[in-house]
Amino acid sequence: MYGVARSVPLALAALTATATRSYGGIVVLGLLLASVQACDAIVGWMLHDAGKTIGPLVLAVLTLVSVIVFLRKERSEVS
Repeated sequence: MYGVARSVPLALAALTATATRSYGGIVVLGLLLASVQACDAIVGWMLHDAGKTIGPLVLAVLTLVSVIVFLRKERSEVS
């Protein structure tokens, strides 16, 4: 339930930002989601649980890469 309680509001915010085509909102949400996953990885590391460390860490990195690609694409479309 804990994961759902924090994921549903973030998912709704992401859908709203996407529907309104808010580039800044999408970037902020991407960074927020990456930071949440990074914190989950830290908690997993402190618990010495590889599954709770590696999974969130990979998702955090992939989310950051997605935000970087999104920003680069946005800049190339503006130019």
